[in-house]
Amino acid sequence: MADVQRIRELPPGKSKGFQAKRRQKKTMEILRHAGKLLAEKGYQGFTVEDLADRVEMSKGNLYHYFPSKEVLLYACEKAATELVYDCVSAEVGKCADSDAAARMRAWVLAHLRFLIEEFPLAWFFLQEDRRLADQYRREIIALRHRYEHFVDTLLRDGVDQGKFTPCDIETTRNLILGSLNWTATWYVPGRSPTVAQLAEQYGRQITSMLMARPEDHTP
Repeated sequence: MADVQRIRELPPGKSKGFQAKRRQKKTMEILRHAGKLLAEKGYQGFTVEDLADRVEMSKGNLYHYFPSKEVLLYACEKAATELVYDCVSAEVGKCADSDAAARMRAWVLAHLRFLIEEFPLAWFFLQEDRRLADQYRREIIALRHRYEHFVDTLLRDGVDQGKFTPCDIETTRNLILGSLNWTATWYVPGRSPTVAQLAEQYGRQITSMLMARPEDHTP
């Protein structure tokens, strides 16, 4: 379990020892391959031996990272949910413009980039797996709520600035997340628009939907 707890606690750009960086890199490599296998074969269909072959490790060595399939599934969900939060908060944090619409567009770009570039690991962010033990599920749910709160803050800041139309924050967030997350089900690299093209289009459409009109503030 110690390795699972350390998956995302070494953020990019921080000073780390060589062994710590190497182990984190290997951990994420294992999880990305596990995500592919789970997408291909399902939870019941893939074996630890399959994963060990993919990552060119012995089965015994792999168990030093993840002692069971359940822990591996939990680690995939934990890594995906922490990774998307790290990605979007870093991208929005770099946005020099405090304008709510600009920050919303920065979030749309980072969210889409995560879904497309980290797929199929990103798939574990999109679903709640009820096969996990209660203590694992509670932690994943808390991480999802943290991400939802981040999006809620972007929306609420826009309303407070007078940029966005007053709205029910939770349902508006769910509407936007639902439409963006659906991209993961149809996107085909090389055939679909690029991430930048999608982000520009979606960002424009979402902010246009949210933007306040003069009549919204008429007494």
